[in-house]
Amino acid sequence: MDLSNPIATVFPSLDGDVLTVLARTTRPLTGRQVAELAHRGSQSGVRLTLIRLEEQGLVLADSAGRSMLYRANRDHLLWVVIEPLLRAAESALQLLQERIVDVASSVLGAQAMSATTIALFGSVARRASTPASDVDLVVIFPDFVTDEGGQGAIDLISEAVLGWTGNECNVFSAKRELLRNMVTSGDPMIESWRDDAVTFNGPELRELINTLS
Repeated sequence: MDLSNPIATVFPSLDGDVLTVLARTTRPLTGRQVAELAHRGSQSGVRLTLIRLEEQGLVLADSAGRSMLYRANRDHLLWVVIEPLLRAAESALQLLQERIVDVASSVLGAQAMSATTIALFGSVARRASTPASDVDLVVIFPDFVTDEGGQGAIDLISEAVLGWTGNECNVFSAKRELLRNMVTSGDPMIESWRDDAVTFNGPELRELINTLS
């Protein structure tokens, strides 16, 4: 799935982007405003999408001088299904992070998890991914985690992410001593993590790197 635009999993066209924008507000919006907030597609493409959705009854349109104002039709028979789907898509990345933490916790336990850094990096972290993108993770274990325990957590995470998303999951794992060696040797991965890593469990990765510099 495209974790940078999860709604495209079920709405491959601009429909999902347009409905997401309209679902966020009850204020009527012009076609230009919808296009600006959607961050995807051309203004003409968004306008055609609005017209199509109006024909389906999912969007209501009112004239305001020379402009048209659009809003979601929350009384539509299918809105009760569509709105939760839009909300779920907007929180998909957060849900993925929460599930990764849960899987790792099931192997490592609470004490180890509190000291284990897990961060996204690469295209998913930059919100520049595609449906074919891998999910790239860096996991820094505390020194007291055994190699067997760490590998067990990594294997479960990789398998689970593939099942949840359809995307391959690449996990770079290390203990703090290896991370220290990477920092002092100027390993290019360190700069990559400094640029775009998004930590969602344990000590913040950039701060950890800085303490080892």
